[in-house]
Amino acid sequence: MSDPVHSALPMRPRVAAYVIRRVGEGMELLVFDHEGMPQAGTQVPAGGIRSTESRREAALREVKEETGLKNVRVVTEVGIIESLHPVSGQPRRTSYWVLEAAEALPSRWPHVVASDDGDDAMVFLCRWELLPLEVALADDQGSLLAQLPLLLG
Repeated sequence: MSDPVHSALPMRPRVAAYVIRRVGEGMELLVFDHEGMPQAGTQVPAGGIRSTESRREAALREVKEETGLKNVRVVTEVGIIESLHPVSGQPRRTSYWVLEAAEALPSRWPHVVASDDGDDAMVFLCRWELLPLEVALADDQGSLLAQLPLLLG
């Protein structure tokens, strides 16, 4: 049964990025925590798609804004999930992308966000986590991670 209150709201287009790097026979996923906000949980880069950009462009922008990484390669789109925002209840359509880091990076680093949205000046504590993850991602962001070995070999 559909929810008439939520079905009347416009669907918000979003992206989420699984940035990976290969380590020996395994893979690591780039995640971050918000400094001073443990309630936000561990996340991957994600956010809204601007009207002037494609889903692919939005994924690249979100990775750069939230982690500082500029040298990443788009591998593929994994899938699209429709859900309700956990706080506002607004319907969302999130396109999940796999990107691969193309540069040597430290195991962890802080990144100060410079953005024109609500994340400006926030500090994200970025780090690599071995897959499969032992930590749960906030907002069900890990729901398509099981597909990565099938897509990437």
